[in-house]
Amino acid sequence: MKRDIPPFTRTSVSNVRIDGGTNGPVWESIKISADLPGCEQGIENLPKGIDLEIRLYRNVKKVEFKYLARKLIITDPEALYVAFPFSLPDSRIVFETIGGVLAGVSSCLVHLPTGMLPRILCLSAGRKDRLLS
Repeated sequence: MKRDIPPFTRTSVSNVRIDGGTNGPVWESIKISADLPGCEQGIENLPKGIDLEIRLYRNVKKVEFKYLARKLIITDPEALYVAFPFSLPDSRIVFETIGGVLAGVSSCLVHLPTGMLPRILCLSAGRKDRLLS
């Protein structure tokens, strides 16, 4: 059986819930939860598959995206794509992964093998860097 031949199935999140997060002295955040095929499924208004917390730091120019996915064990090839909708003039994307830092990649990140998800993503624009972790 040839599993990696198109057409591929593309899906998106469902059962999305947005909640207030932390409002502390270091950062403010919002929490977004959703169900996603390939992840554990929640019940209506209580999604369980993927969680995202967006943190906006108060005293530094930093935005943090914290993802948590409750993946099911699936043996078929699959991928998860996350958009980072930022546009800085003369910018480049830099991110840390197992074994080092990748820099100078195009607007589409390279395909990383399982287990090599970036831990830190940095948008670099000349001398002014924006750290997204």
